[in-house]
Amino acid sequence: MALNFSGSPYLDRFDPTKNRTRVLFNPDRPLQQSELNEIQSIQTYYLKNFGDAVFKDGDKVSGMGFTLDTNNILRVNPGYVYINGKVRYYESNSSVKLTKVGREEVGIKLTERIVTADEDNNLLDQTSGVPSYFSKGADRVQEDMVLTVNDPSSATIYVFQDGDLYIQASNPEYDRINKVLAERTYEESGSYKVQGFEIFSDVEGKGEDMVPITVDSGIAYILGYRVNKPVSTRLNLQKSYDLGTAENESTVYNDSNKIITLANKPVKQVNRVTGQVLVEKEAISRDNVGDTVDYLANNTAFEIVRVWTEDSPEHTTKEYKQGTDYRLTNGQSVDWSLGGEEPNGGTTYYVSYKYNRRMEESKDYTLKTTGEGANKYWYLDFNTEGTKPIDQSVVLVDYNYYLARQDLIVLDKDGNIKALKGEPNILRNVTPPLQHDPFTLQLGYVTIFPDSDATECYTQSVERLSMESLQKMKKRIDNLEYNQALNALDDSAMEGQNPLTLRSVFSDGFVSLEKADVTHPDYGVAMSFEDSEVTLQYTTSVNDPNLLKGSSNIHNWGRIVSAPFTEERTIYQPLASETLNVNPYNIPNKQGKLKLTPSEDNWIDEENVTINQFGKAKVVNTRRWWVHPEASAKRNAKSRAEQAKIELDNGLEFGSTFEKWRATTTGTMTEVGHKTLEEMIEFIRQRDVKFEVNGLHPNDNNLVLYFDGVRAPITPDVGYRKGTEEGSIITDAKGTAKGKFTIPAGIRCGNREVSLKNENSTSSTTYSAHGRKKINQEIILRTRVTVNLIDPLAQSFQYDENRIISSVGLYFASKGDDNSNVTVQVREVGNQGFPTKTIYGEQVVNSSDIKVSNNASAETRVYFDDPIMVEAGKEYALVILTENDEYTMWVGTRNKPRIDRPTETISGNPYARGVLYSSSNASAWTIHQNSDLKFGIYTAKFNETAQIEFEEMTDVKGDRLVLMSTYLTPENTGCTWEMKVITDAMDEGTIFDTLKWEPVGNYQDIEIDSVIKKVKLRATFNSNKYISPLLSVSDLTFTTFLTNLKGSYIARGVDMSEAPFNTIRFSYEAFLPQGATVTPKYSVDGGVSWKEFSKTATKTKANNEFTRYVIDEKTNKSSKDKKLKVRLDLATKNSFLRPRVRRLMVTTRDE
Repeated sequence: MALNFSGSPYLDRFDPTKNRTRVLFNPDRPLQQSELNEIQSIQTYYLKNFGDAVFKDGDKVSGMGFTLDTNNILRVNPGYVYINGKVRYYESNSSVKLTKVGREEVGIKLTERIVTADEDNNLLDQTSGVPSYFSKGADRVQEDMVLTVNDPSSATIYVFQDGDLYIQASNPEYDRINKVLAERTYEESGSYKVQGFEIFSDVEGKGEDMVPITVDSGIAYILGYRVNKPVSTRLNLQKSYDLGTAENESTVYNDSNKIITLANKPVKQVNRVTGQVLVEKEAISRDNVGDTVDYLANNTAFEIVRVWTEDSPEHTTKEYKQGTDYRLTNGQSVDWSLGGEEPNGGTTYYVSYKYNRRMEESKDYTLKTTGEGANKYWYLDFNTEGTKPIDQSVVLVDYNYYLARQDLIVLDKDGNIKALKGEPNILRNVTPPLQHDPFTLQLGYVTIFPDSDATECYTQSVERLSMESLQKMKKRIDNLEYNQALNALDDSAMEGQNPLTLRSVFSDGFVSLEKADVTHPDYGVAMSFEDSEVTLQYTTSVNDPNLLKGSSNIHNWGRIVSAPFTEERTIYQPLASETLNVNPYNIPNKQGKLKLTPSEDNWIDEENVTINQFGKAKVVNTRRWWVHPEASAKRNAKSRAEQAKIELDNGLEFGSTFEKWRATTTGTMTEVGHKTLEEMIEFIRQRDVKFEVNGLHPNDNNLVLYFDGVRAPITPDVGYRKGTEEGSIITDAKGTAKGKFTIPAGIRCGNREVSLKNENSTSSTTYSAHGRKKINQEIILRTRVTVNLIDPLAQSFQYDENRIISSVGLYFASKGDDNSNVTVQVREVGNQGFPTKTIYGEQVVNSSDIKVSNNASAETRVYFDDPIMVEAGKEYALVILTENDEYTMWVGTRNKPRIDRPTETISGNPYARGVLYSSSNASAWTIHQNSDLKFGIYTAKFNETAQIEFEEMTDVKGDRLVLMSTYLTPENTGCTWEMKVITDAMDEGTIFDTLKWEPVGNYQDIEIDSVIKKVKLRATFNSNKYISPLLSVSDLTFTTFLTNLKGSYIARGVDMSEAPFNTIRFSYEAFLPQGATVTPKYSVDGGVSWKEFSKTATKTKANNEFTRYVIDEKTNKSSKDKKLKVRLDLATKNSFLRPRVRRLMVTTRDE
């Protein structure tokens, strides 16, 4: 509790409301102790005001780390912290105990007491030889800091949730410059490491269930903020004890070694072993009654080998025939009812048969191991006294084995290094979790071996290149370009300039289009620049999966889906004292809500390159033009395109994601000696888009739609009327209008504003056709920037952790007529501390849906159509707009009586973490420091898992597939995709219920060994408590590619008039699966006629896939040829068995 110095004996008269800032002393007047105390109070008051403008109570300046022992005792290390106007040194002289249940706030509380000379002799005058020696002097104020838990009067320094630290984003005002610099750094360079952060296994500290790793010291920039870890960090990762199950694993038993080796390892336990056993001789007593059934000792028999009788051991008197005399029934009995011969009643006969036996461990077999380390194997040893399987028979084994795991190591901007647990799998198939989190930097991953202390660490991160490294790279690229230019001079000789520079050799490595005659009408192959190969062209089919209603446990927002959730009110300002008009300036412009269907567009065209040569145009196909939206993939694609010497216009690159390739694209293909211009332009494709607008004036005439500033004529839906102006629309009696429009031609890809307005009303939204995905969050969470000058109220707020807002609660005191409405928005708060024009979420509320009360008790809930993700430590504003001046809202003002409890006054700031704004134009804002809106923010508390199933796609045909989806997985959440595929190789009656779900990766090019007929998709969300993966359903595309059955590669013609020839050597390397063929041909008359080779090619194995084919043949026996043109005809019987060709070389000779 703060001390009061205004009373005796200190008599401090300082009063900040009187604005007295200095104490002025005069001569010949006595010095008062109260004046000395007042000087200190003046200084403390203004120093605290300055400090409060820079820091908030609890801001850690340096030090102040913490330790939490096994008894849940928390101690904070020494350091400097800002408390009550001063940066103070905390000496770590206290501790607190946590319960590790729920949310616990650890704070620092300041205690004050007065120390007099009676307590401390040091306060006596120590000056010897003066009259005041050892006399009492001034008292002292002692301020101590102690740790507290969940004390509302303390300054919070740490927050724990169920015993785990919640990293809080500190946001002192002086750090705004750093924030601006960080945003600029992140926008320009992204997150990256500068040095260090190597990951390696730690031999020390291995526990029973944990394995340690160490992340070395290093420097990185995360979200633009510098992270400097001067010492290494040790992490304990959980050992991999997850189990896999092998069921009915079949192995042929060999009686020579009596061993069965298990396929998976390490084995935890064997559950069942079933083998085929031979009973060589079993005696059965015959019943006295004929035609009866006799039972075997085992009830799992599957074959009777022999039935006979004996009159003495090993002396057979009669052998019976199966099927004539007897038969095996129910796997356990010999049935003699067939009417044939049978043993006499009361006698004994003998049976030899085979049956399936469940082997007993330790009796029939033992589980053993052999080898060490990676060469250690588990096997079943049948060298026992028990029963053994039949030699060369199948033994079935059920057992459990341990799985491996790969954990991803990430770093956040607060310097926290975390391990994201991967999906357990067998060691050869294990992969790290796929991470789409813009708030962290991947450092690498760790392979945790199954049931072992062993780990294998891999450092893999985005690393900065120094200027020195860039200079060296530039020099190497300059040298490479120079050498390529020299080689290109030789290439230009193919156009007939000087063929002798080719040294009588024509070759094509299939790394560019320079040597291909793409204008020839027979040309039709796909060229893979990355593999330096040609193969058959393909046709593309694009499918839009639809949600399977009733089978998915998800929350469907409309455009976005997330895990299911329950709402909880996480911000609440409950105090109200007075009302404030939302639109005191009575600005009449009506603000409506505009919704588009669809609001995004993704589609795929093959890469179309129109090349103007010889007066003809030709479409050229590359085998793969899209890339996964990762930086490394884009860089690789770009380098391959540069090798191909195709330069695209308008900033396009071959490394663009699929969204950037729309109708056609322009570029220039350059060669030394000539240039080929290509006319290609990138635009959003024209298509019909439906719209719906709500919240406008009833019967509002002449509403006109603009798409990126270009007017688009409207076609009203049934039941809605055209406006008097051509191409416009009229709202109905509820202020609603529905219709459609066609996207105008010539609109470039990106976020484009769509507005519907007239002189009295306006509404707007965005249509997304992104060129390059910059941040996934910006794709999924739409950001609309528009300028509509209206009259709003706004209330800022912020969270300590990332959250997803689902709805808000507002409290109105009055409302307008039934034709009016209110628009509720969540906006960004800029660096200057005011709401900006960037809108993250918006909803229009009609007057009939608004609840009013005279005591601020009625809450109006406003639900948003899309989830709104808010970042920790970032300020946002809740903005309320209306064109009507009759709407008032309840606010709470400091030192004013509460409306619900008039005898109580509001003593402090109603909501300390935000402020109230008002404005006449939503641009220039007025701050109300002492007032806050009465409001509530509701956020989602998600289920941990959710599954999304999609309808069957039946009209599918292809031998390759790519899933292209846009989703966000923030804060260690995850999204995994699976599919079921029915192909033409399966039985006609195959249904999806009989198939297993198979994993499929986003942007993963998957080849199928037959033609796809039907596909079914499923996505699984893994959420945390407050954040869920978010999937844009309208941005989901499933693309299949079907290979053509034939096509031809045709080379450009070469003029050989200066080097005539009569012999040709034709060489190429080909991969020819069953049913695929490659036929080489040549022409000596410019391609008018083509000749096949009469000789058979010699074959040489080039590698495991490709075979080299070489043919030598005379082209002309009587004269010499002066023209040369070659081609390769590719064909296949099955589209999924494609021929591939590389390294084409043709040599001409004069012999």
